[in-house]
Amino acid sequence: LEVVGWPDLQPIAAVRDQAVGAVPLSFDPSGRYLPFFADGLQVLDLSTGSVRALGLGVGSSGFAWDRASNLVIADGNGSVTTYDVGGVSLGAETNVGDSVTASADGSTVALYFSMGPPRIVLLGRGEPRSITVPGPVQPEPRLSPDGSKLVVVCAVGSGVEVLLLTK
Repeated sequence: LEVVGWPDLQPIAAVRDQAVGAVPLSFDPSGRYLPFFADGLQVLDLSTGSVRALGLGVGSSGFAWDRASNLVIADGNGSVTTYDVGGVSLGAETNVGDSVTASADGSTVALYFSMGPPRIVLLGRGEPRSITVPGPVQPEPRLSPDGSKLVVVCAVGSGVEVLLLTK
């Protein structure tokens, strides 16, 4: 794994001594941290080049960044736990979703059940907000970069409904 600058393509930081899992990578909102999988979840600090093993396993439900550069990790069983970049738990929510996604700036985190209860829980910008949707969320909802808009595709009967939610 190597991160290079743009447009000069000069190396910024790299992980060379371990095999990195081929999963989607996402920078935190500040652009300083990049998580990756290599014997569990690890975080590359681009400002120092250091790597921190968090000792956390993350299933296929994944993770997202919140505004404060904390990792929000879905366990696949309906619970979501927030961790700082050092791997310290900052709290958990139960029965909120088995999957997670977030806006690019981390201001809005969306929790949802991919095949469970038809609802989305939005975190950020005040108190958590639960929104009932017409069916299971398929595929992952998409948030605008600033978190002000959300597109949700729901399976309904033999078709789908597409929702655009705005704040």
